[in-house]
Amino acid sequence: RQLFGYHQPTTYQNDHEQWIDSLSQSWNIHRDILQFNLKKNVNLT
Repeated sequence: RQLFGYHQPTTYQNDHEQWIDSLSQSWNIHRDILQFNLKKNVNLT
């Protein structure tokens, strides 16, 4: 999974994108999925 993982390099527009990208790399989850889940959780609270 590390060889064919979801993490992809990117340029950062702000700290939020850098944070999402860092989590994406650490957890090997595509950043779009992290972003979607974050927005879903924010809307629930």
